[in-house]
Amino acid sequence: MSAQKDMDEMLDEIREELEGGVKKIKILEVLRPQDFIDILERLDSEDRRKLAVMIPDSVYVEIIAKLPQQVLSDVIKVLGIRRLARIAIELPVDELADLLSILPPSLRISLLRELPAWKIAEVRPLLKYPPETAGGIMTSRIPVFYEEKLVGEAVEEFVTRSEFEGYDTSRYIYVVDSKGMLKGVIDIKRFLTSPRGRRLKNIMTRNYIAVKADMDQEEVAKLVVKYDLDEVPVIDNEGILLGAITADDIMDVLVNEATEDLVKFGGTVKIREPYLAARIRELVRKRIVWLVALYLGDLISVTIISKYETLLSTIIALSFFIPVLTDTGGNAGSQAATLVIRSLAMGEARLSISDALRIIAKETATSLIMGVLLSPIAFTIGYVMSSNVMVALTLGLAIILVVYVGSIMGAMLPIVTAKLGLDPAVISAPLITTVADATGLTMYFTIASLLMSYLHL
Repeated sequence: MSAQKDMDEMLDEIREELEGGVKKIKILEVLRPQDFIDILERLDSEDRRKLAVMIPDSVYVEIIAKLPQQVLSDVIKVLGIRRLARIAIELPVDELADLLSILPPSLRISLLRELPAWKIAEVRPLLKYPPETAGGIMTSRIPVFYEEKLVGEAVEEFVTRSEFEGYDTSRYIYVVDSKGMLKGVIDIKRFLTSPRGRRLKNIMTRNYIAVKADMDQEEVAKLVVKYDLDEVPVIDNEGILLGAITADDIMDVLVNEATEDLVKFGGTVKIREPYLAARIRELVRKRIVWLVALYLGDLISVTIISKYETLLSTIIALSFFIPVLTDTGGNAGSQAATLVIRSLAMGEARLSISDALRIIAKETATSLIMGVLLSPIAFTIGYVMSSNVMVALTLGLAIILVVYVGSIMGAMLPIVTAKLGLDPAVISAPLITTVADATGLTMYFTIASLLMSYLHL
């Protein structure tokens, strides 16, 4: 049985139970915490609130910081502020910071009033950093020890605190001096197996990678991928250790950034909710602006075609190939843009003149080869369908230029956008296609006009 079928059957069973007014649903006892997110997203608001009362606090500890905003709003309405506070106390400090950042101001204040002073003290340092920075996604509950401490003493303290879930990280021990400045890190295996009489400063690794608290989370993710890191310490401008970012948080960043780039490249804007939980009003608001802009942009193509009305009326077969020509240019541009955006995102290409020239050279060679390979195919199809050598020759020549221009535009637009300080992903595939259509049509009709003049047609 497929996972989707399992989910559909579970939802049907849960809805039936809720309609029957039961106080306890047995199927909930066998679900993993992450399954509750999918279920809550797919239920309507009324059923969602009924089910929310039945979900144990232990499950909420695992999922509440990951719930979409609309789902979270429905859940909090039935939980109440005191139960929410009991759940919040059990959250890792970075997840509590995430939860507080998405709550409405009035509800955030109410929750903070219910939290104990020690929990507020834990989360307060994280709240001063924007959510999309290293400081915003770090956790401060990490194993930190003074560099002069003996390994035996540190291990004893580490084990004791670990028994009470005192740490949110498990990969490294962080070593600091008397001022709290990060001096080195120790792999957990080495830490536990080192002679107990040695001092931490004698077994720590000084060659480590740390990030500043104000660094953008996307840049942190690039470092993690580049250096294959499991955890990343976070420091302030003076080198004081503030916390660490764990691998699971980096995975969330990578997924979120990839999602954001994907929706931008598709010609829309990132929505705060998963698609199934999003409101129709928000979907319309996020998508309509781009749709209107691209529609108006397509009118340029209409204007170009209208200017060559006489040419089209003379050789009507030219109009047959307009869709395939424009789509090919748009596809070539989208391919190039995708590769360049990925290269910029991964740090493989930089915003320098030398890299830009290398990209132009590479796309020039690649696109011309692809155009030459497509040209005989276009010529043959053009002749078979129109029985007109001029139309076939026009198509064969135009396809080379269209692929070339589309590829160069697709490669350069993200670089220009990034140079202006904008996200390269905003140069969406539909926009590239719109621009490629206009230039492709202009070249197509220009070549046709020149050939007609040359052949005296």
